[in-house]
Amino acid sequence: MRDEHAGRHVGDGLHGQGLDREQCDRHRHPGPGGRAPPAHVSRAQAILTKGTADRTAAWDRLSAPPARFRHLELLFSTIWGVALPAECAARLAGACTLPVTTMVWLGTAFTLGAIGLAMVVSGLAAGPMQRMIRAAATVPEGAR
Repeated sequence: MRDEHAGRHVGDGLHGQGLDREQCDRHRHPGPGGRAPPAHVSRAQAILTKGTADRTAAWDRLSAPPARFRHLELLFSTIWGVALPAECAARLAGACTLPVTTMVWLGTAFTLGAIGLAMVVSGLAAGPMQRMIRAAATVPEGAR
C-alpha cells in the first residue's frame, strides 16, 4: 500500500522513517551473505548518512570489503551490545541488594550513565565511520 501524498511505502513499519520504496526494499530483503541487516545497523545508517542518497550509497560501498568500515560498525554494535545488558545486570544486582528507596533514584542513574558512557565510547567507532562516509560521498562518480 502506498501513501500517494508522501510517495512512501505504508504498512511495513518504515513509513514513519521517511524512507522511499528502494530504501524500504533494502531493509526488508536480505543483504550480502543472505542475511538481512540487523535493526541497529539501519538506525546507525540513518543517523550517520542523514538519509541522503550519496551518503547512503557511500555506506553501501564502504560496507563491502575491505573490512575497515565493517570492523568499525561491529565495534559500534558491540559497545552498545555490552553497555545496555551491563546496565540491566547492575539494576538487577541493585534491586536484590539495595533498599527500594535507593533503587528509585539509582535505577535512573544507571540508565543515564550507561547511555552516556555508551555514547561517548561508541564515538570511537562512529566518528571514523562518519568521516569515511563523508569522504566517500564527496568522491566524484568517475573516480570510484
